[in-house]
Amino acid sequence: MAWTLPSTRLALTTCFVLLFCCLTVARLSRIQTLRRRDEAKSKISHQRLLRLKTRSDKPNIILILTDDQDVLLGSLDYMPKTRKLLTNNGAFFNNSFVSTPMCCPSRSTLLTGMYSHNHNVFTNNENCSSTQWQQNYETRSFATYLSDQGYRTGYFGKYLNEYNGSYIPPGWREWMGLIRNSRFYNYSVNFNGKKMKHGDNYYEDYFTDLIANDSVTFLKQSKQLFQNKPVLMVLSVPAPHGTEDAAPQYQHLFANATSHRTPSWNYAPNKDKQWLLQHMQKMEPIHQLFTDRLQMKRLQTLQSVDDLVEKVGAELKTLGELDDTYILYTSDHGYHLGQFGLIKGKAMPYDFDVRVPLIIRGPGIKPGININNLVANIDIAPTILDMAGIDIPSDMDGRSLLPLLKAAKNISKGGFVSRNKPWRDTVLLERGKISKKIRKQMLRQEKMLAWFSKSELQKNGIRSPSVNFQMFSGADLVELCERPEFKSPCKPRQAWECRFEKGTPEIFRCRTNRPSYMPGLQNDPACICPSPRPRSQEKLERINNRNFIRSYINRDFPYQKQQQMCRVLANNTIVCDPVLYEEIDIWKNHKDHLDSLIQKYQLTIKNLKDIRKHLKKQKPSETVAPPVPVDRMFYPSTGSYDRVGNGAACDCSRTQTGINTANRKLTTPKFNTLFSTNQPILPWKRPRYRKKILKRKFKRKFKRNRKDSKHECRVPNMKCFTHDNDHWKTPPYWNYGPFCFCSNANNNTYWCIRTVNETHNFLYCEFITGFISYYNMLEDPYQLKNSIHEINYGVLQQLHANLEKLRKCKGAKECSYDYLDESLKKPKQENIVNESLVGRKGVPTRFTTYTPYPFSKQDGLVSNVISVDKNLPLEQG
Repeated sequence: MAWTLPSTRLALTTCFVLLFCCLTVARLSRIQTLRRRDEAKSKISHQRLLRLKTRSDKPNIILILTDDQDVLLGSLDYMPKTRKLLTNNGAFFNNSFVSTPMCCPSRSTLLTGMYSHNHNVFTNNENCSSTQWQQNYETRSFATYLSDQGYRTGYFGKYLNEYNGSYIPPGWREWMGLIRNSRFYNYSVNFNGKKMKHGDNYYEDYFTDLIANDSVTFLKQSKQLFQNKPVLMVLSVPAPHGTEDAAPQYQHLFANATSHRTPSWNYAPNKDKQWLLQHMQKMEPIHQLFTDRLQMKRLQTLQSVDDLVEKVGAELKTLGELDDTYILYTSDHGYHLGQFGLIKGKAMPYDFDVRVPLIIRGPGIKPGININNLVANIDIAPTILDMAGIDIPSDMDGRSLLPLLKAAKNISKGGFVSRNKPWRDTVLLERGKISKKIRKQMLRQEKMLAWFSKSELQKNGIRSPSVNFQMFSGADLVELCERPEFKSPCKPRQAWECRFEKGTPEIFRCRTNRPSYMPGLQNDPACICPSPRPRSQEKLERINNRNFIRSYINRDFPYQKQQQMCRVLANNTIVCDPVLYEEIDIWKNHKDHLDSLIQKYQLTIKNLKDIRKHLKKQKPSETVAPPVPVDRMFYPSTGSYDRVGNGAACDCSRTQTGINTANRKLTTPKFNTLFSTNQPILPWKRPRYRKKILKRKFKRKFKRNRKDSKHECRVPNMKCFTHDNDHWKTPPYWNYGPFCFCSNANNNTYWCIRTVNETHNFLYCEFITGFISYYNMLEDPYQLKNSIHEINYGVLQQLHANLEKLRKCKGAKECSYDYLDESLKKPKQENIVNESLVGRKGVPTRFTTYTPYPFSKQDGLVSNVISVDKNLPLEQG
């Protein structure tokens, strides 16, 4: 017992010693572990610091561009991932517009920062990715500027509608460009100079996912291999453009989506709008169902875009680049689904086609803000250059949006960013190109007006050669028609005449006067000499003509009575003789006679058409000369001098044989060619060329007949399509049969100004047909009513002047128009409203407008007291 107690104490002491040693060793090990971790952290921090020192201070820039995505039909409400990453952490522009609601012109504007009238791309076909575009404008895209400044650039997705994949546009280091228009399956791409064709396998070929995968791979490789270079990427997805092929996992969603049914949905017909909407009726039940199904499929395709945004954001966060990257999200234009009876499409000047989503997040941008200042797609390229710290070229029409984003702390209650320097509040909307016929008419008009001096124009009350008489009210036209310079009929050297068509005055150009010149002479336009005397007949020729006429005077011709057995009365009723209904032989003979007449007249019409085509090909050069009286176009042989025009003495004694060769015009001899070649066609080659022409005509006719037999959906002057059960190749399918719809018209060319500021929100348009429209979105947010008749004439003048200014602007200085600021600069002038309009809604008794042209009665136009006429013409021609 005695020896047990000490041994127990020894054991306990040993245990305590061992426990203390273990704790000490563990503590030392923990300290060493923490020290190693701190060293590793410091090493990583040092590496990051070295990386920051070696990497450029310029941020990464990513542009995500959708195709045909709307903002007013609620498509963004179905993209929660995009709203979480971009909208909640960036700035949303409530008034973002495109300058033209067409794919290729809008994308060309986005790349260059220019309006369509400056880069000359007006449609999806003509000049879209043409040689002129490649040589003059493609080299000035924002990618070329950023590539020169050290950015590693990459483009993925749709480029331009007519891009054929034969080259890589300048400025792009990595290139995966879609050949031709948007597709989800069965497409071809140019991948870094090599054309690759894709099929219909979702896991390998779905285009939206392919863009996401390739762009993320490019981003990861760029940051791993080129740490000192910032990245510029453009992700141009096909959604929600046709053929609206959704990914399989999303083909069951949004069956009951009706967000596209806005107040303007199926609002038709519209007699106060342009020609197309005047002839558009309400949709049939099958059309209404189609708009619902199309909205469902469009929203389904956007789910893959939502995944793309999330994938790119996650990769940026993994690489630690999210806070150092600008992300821009927008679309090339909007879309309509049943608005104003238009089943589907774009190309309209209304907000559902020209307003697009625009979201920007990045360093220095306050998250979750909404900006109401007016911006446009011409601002995208300047903004990207400003983000990269590059000076904006003077030929770009847009402005950088960074000043708005950085000044977003001073946002008013209306959502407008207040700045010391006023922001532009007006942009130009333009669509389509002037037709060849209208362009020739305008050129002829300019040449005709060139013959009148400036003093004569002012004397006649014309302020400029491009005067638009449709801007005058009825009372002003009556006053204008009382002047002798506008009296009808036209007199010698009179430019305009006033006629009363259906009781209303209209201005027409004098077309009856044409000049007469001696061949080969450069006569003064004011000096018009008589035509040379025709050659007299020889004696033998006169005798032969006399005998020929006498031989036919007394000739007996067979006489046969022609009975008009059927007649068409004035009320389009056909009445025939009773004998036709009684005798079968007479009925057959008369029917055969009518058939022969029809064949005869058809042959005559065919010959006349051939003659017309021949005359079009052999049309002489258009040289417009000053108008002269008709009775002076052909003169008898008079004395040696004649006084014509302004009293100038003209030497008319010279004949054609006595013309001095020094006075002849230097003209290039013209050959009778069938093609546009510089060499004349030799006689033995003409039949071969004729055969080629006939073969080409036959092919065109065959293709046209084949197309017409396949598509019987045609309406004059409209662009129509057929939708059937085979149109959609992926679920959900369309199983309700074919139908025809017309989405556009040949005369739907327009120029508009869109103004948004603290006090104004309107759309003013001038169509190529002469139709004008005005929509006040403060009172009519869905543009249901054309209130052009409620606008004062002085205001119309100002709007027309503003539109003409923007149509010709070049550069940001000229194209940055501030409507409110310019209005305050105009001299205020009181205008009295016509008494017949007093009491009408929206028309006060007296108000103040700002007249850009202070006409006086000495100018022959109207005074500063201007009356409004409710019969202001909306469309002519």
